[in-house]
Amino acid sequence: MYMKLPKLSILLILVTFLGCSTNSDNEDIPSNNGPEFLVLTSDKLIFEVGETATFSVVDDQDNNITSESTILVDGVAISGSTFTPADAGIFEIKAAYLFVESNVIDITANATSNLPASFSKKAIVEDFTGTWCGWCPRVSYAASLVEEQTDKVFVVGVHVGDQMANGFGDALINFYNVTGYPSAYIDRANTWGAPEPNNVSQALNAAQGTVDVGLAIETSLTGSNLDITISQGFLQNMTNVKLLVFVLEDGILADQRNNTSYYDGPNDIIDFEHNGVLRYVATDIMGDTTTSTIGIHEQSFSVNLSSQGVQDPTKTGVLAMLVDDSARVLYNAQYVISGQTQDFD
Repeated sequence: MYMKLPKLSILLILVTFLGCSTNSDNEDIPSNNGPEFLVLTSDKLIFEVGETATFSVVDDQDNNITSESTILVDGVAISGSTFTPADAGIFEIKAAYLFVESNVIDITANATSNLPASFSKKAIVEDFTGTWCGWCPRVSYAASLVEEQTDKVFVVGVHVGDQMANGFGDALINFYNVTGYPSAYIDRANTWGAPEPNNVSQALNAAQGTVDVGLAIETSLTGSNLDITISQGFLQNMTNVKLLVFVLEDGILADQRNNTSYYDGPNDIIDFEHNGVLRYVATDIMGDTTTSTIGIHEQSFSVNLSSQGVQDPTKTGVLAMLVDDSARVLYNAQYVISGQTQDFD
């Protein structure tokens, strides 16, 4: 004999049996929590503006899930898995899939397309001088001979003990430990051999060849207000580079003691024209540490020239230099008349 079960009871037993059965394919069903981790990579880490970086995303099972992932650039989702920056900069990239985020990578876009293949080497002469110094016209005369032969050597007149002296010059005198006058330095590292008019080639030779770092200067002059933007171009990565920015004034007339045979001497020179006179230093006197990776990096400055004792703002110019960490080795320099622009060259 057997007991006949109601049809409803049979149905419940079948549902329970099927619900408890196992499925050998269950391990292939993905978890709603997603993979444990993601790995993001880029085919480029450093490249030029306008070029495209392509990203790839794999999960913890080494499955390529790039097409299903969201790529974020500086926290903003982009369409697809490629990124073409319009501006230079460093960008933070990460990926997300379901509720999992990837590692973060940085990519750098450099504006090297705006740079020449190399930069012409410029040189500077820093002439420590004073109107009271009878032997100082010797360096001024040598500088004039240099400037007749090249426009790639820039001369700075650092005055002491006269009406053109200032705190910036005093700081440079201490920096160089100047004890006698005249004293002149070429590219900050080398003393210009005396008598300087006989050693013009020493200055000329410092402005020869090409280098991998250069400068461009953009200036705007409104009355006595001077705005300066310095663009620093690097064709290779460098470290511990400093930027120096001087404002110089030309055409200052002041009587000059003259014990030399130059300028029809020896005799004092009435209303001698002093050029390249140091009026202002926009950076630290030792220079400001600057970004020196491949590409272009800008820094801007503003100065009211009348507050710096400038007699005629239209006769001023901006001298920019890139130097090493000691500030005693010049990598390159550039000069422009205030109100004008000088591109990389």
